[in-house]
Parts: sequence; C-alpha cells; structure tokens
Amino acid sequence: MPTAGEKKYRDKPVKQGGTKTILQPGKQYSKKTFIRIFTGSTLIALAVLLVSVLFLYNLFRGVVAEESYKKSIDLLKQTQSIFSSLHYWIIPSFFQIESEESVNRLIYAETLKDIEISAGLDRLDEIMASFTLFQSIYIYNNRSGRFFSTINGDEGTQSSDFALSQLLFNIQEYGVYRYIPRKMTYRIGANVFREDFARLATENVLSVVVGNAPAPGQIINGALVINISEDKIRRSLLGTQSAPDSDLLVLSDRGIILTHPDPQRFGEDISRQAFVRRVLDGGEEGAFIATIDGEESLISYTTHRYWGWRFVNITPTAGVFAGLNVLVERTILLCAALMIGVLLVSFLSSMRIYLPLHRFFQSSLAMREKMKGPALEQSVHKPSDLQYLD
Repeated sequence: MPTAGEKKYRDKPVKQGGTKTILQPGKQYSKKTFIRIFTGSTLIALAVLLVSVLFLYNLFRGVVAEESYKKSIDLLKQTQSIFSSLHYWIIPSFFQIESEESVNRLIYAETLKDIEISAGLDRLDEIMASFTLFQSIYIYNNRSGRFFSTINGDEGTQSSDFALSQLLFNIQEYGVYRYIPRKMTYRIGANVFREDFARLATENVLSVVVGNAPAPGQIINGALVINISEDKIRRSLLGTQSAPDSDLLVLSDRGIILTHPDPQRFGEDISRQAFVRRVLDGGEEGAFIATIDGEESLISYTTHRYWGWRFVNITPTAGVFAGLNVLVERTILLCAALMIGVLLVSFLSSMRIYLPLHRFFQSSLAMREKMKGPALEQSVHKPSDLQYLD
C-alpha cells in the first residue's frame, strides 16, 4: 500500500487516461524548441516595429501635408498681394500721369505740334524706366485719331499693336482699369517716318486701359493703355515666390492661364482638367491631392476677392514627402540594425542559460525512467526525493 506521502506526490490523473507532469517521457527538449520560440518572438518584434513605423509615418505624413498646405497658402497670398499692390499702385499713378500737361495733350488735344509730341513721348519714356514690369505704353487720341507708343513714337492713324483698335472699340466687354490678358502682336519700327523698316514681334501681356468707358458701341474718348509683361512678372515676381519643384500659376475665373512657368501655355484654356474644375468650383481657398500627367501632386489655391483669379501652387508629393521618406528609411535601417545586434546578444546569452537547463532536464528524464515501478519503491524512501525529481 502506498504511504500518504507517496499519494501526495503521485502523478495526478488527467482526461483520456494521461498524466500531467512537468517533464513528459519521450518528448524532445532540444535546441529546435528553443530556436522556434526565439524565432517567433523575433518575428513578432519585427512586426511590432513595422506597424509602429507605418503608424508614425502616416501620422507625420499628415502633419507634413498640413504644414506644406499652410506654407503654400501663405505663398499664394503673398503673390496675390503683389498683384493687388501692382494694380492699386498703377491706377493712382496713371491718374496723376494722365493729368500732366505733356501727356494730357497727347491724349486729348485736337491738334499737336511736333515739340508737344516730343515732350509727351519723352515723359512716357521716363515712366517706362520707372516701372520695370511694363512692356510698353500706348496712347490713343480720339480727336485726332492718332496713336502714340513707347515702341515706335508717333504711329499716326494706324496702331502698331494689331489688336489695340478692336480692344478699345469693345471696351465695354473688356472694361477699364482691369487686367486684360492677351498675346500682343505688334510692329517694331513702324512709325510715320520709317514704315519700311518694320518687323513683327509677339509678347504675352496683361493690358490695363486707363480712361472713361464710353456708351455702348462707341470707341473710348482717349486712353492710356499700359501693357505689363507677363514674362517679367513670371521671372521677377513668381520666380522668387515659387518653391523648388513647384509650379505657381494664375488662372482667370474661366480657367484661362494668365501666367505659367511655361510661357507657351499663356492664354491656354485648361478649364476641362479635373483639378482645375475642383479649383474653380471650390471655396475661397483650399488644398487637395490630385494626379497631373501621371504624377501625384499637392494642389493649393486661393482666390482674388474682386477679380476672381485663382492663384494655384502645384507641388509633387514626392518633393513634399522626400525628407520624411528619407527619415523613415533611415529609421527603419537603424532600428533593424539595433534589433539584429540585440537579438544576437540575447541569443548568445540565452544559449548560455539554456544549455545547463537542457542538460538538467535530460538527466532528470533519464533518472525518472530508471526509477519507474519497483525500482522507484526500492530507490526512493522519502517524499522529498520525488519532489526533487519533479
């Protein structure tokens, strides 16, 4: 009969006739088990690292996009302010210039002497030297039907600007004191003295007509026409405002390009493009991500309150997130290198702990097999021996 101590330390029965023991005979406690556990832990750690990096990347991506949007809107507002300042600077200045006697006679006098024409043209040349963004200045005298310009001087009854007469006749449509975007084709050297030396030139300009709008169907009663060079605006103003790898452009309220990094696109109607429709139909300002010519870009825009122009900044997202992508890549490489080093040290340290335990478990299993049955009763006399083996 087993003693009370032997009953206390006997293996407890479990379901299906098995026994529940710490060490099970026949089970292999080898290095493979340890390596399997170690490898699983490593993969879990790597998965946690990747998930954490991706989460932080998306979080910082949103922050970078928000900051880029704010900087882009600030840039657009500065550009808008430049155009507004230019507009509000030109109009009062030319009211004053128009009132000057030499210029006023060129605009309104019915008869002009050569010396008066010369004085008026000299004054226009001085104005051109003061306003560096100007391409040219034209004067139309309705009483004499004559045109004067800073390009050709006294042009007689035929303007060297081919479209100027039509523009002035349809001034009700175009309006006065407004920017009128147009491709200006004109003759150089085509004044009353040397028409045979004329040559053609074309330039993108924003024209402003200074004068009083007449009744419908009538030509304007004398006017100054200031032609502002789109090329000078793009290079002098927008060139300094634009961020690297960004395109800053200005659109009319109908989706016509008023200025663009590519001068050949001036006057192009791009209103049918998806991103332009979103800009035209959007609010006063905003930003969104769209694909343009197969490249994902951050589009930000702001609207001029009175003219309805859209100032649009297009920045490829690859440029916006380039620094963040480099940071993430370096972070992943650094964390991976550190993890590999830590895992290597942990593996070596764990093996130093595991090997003695492995030998102990193997010795215990061997002793247990030897002491089964009668041998156990003959060899073990105290309950503490069985407890030690377990």
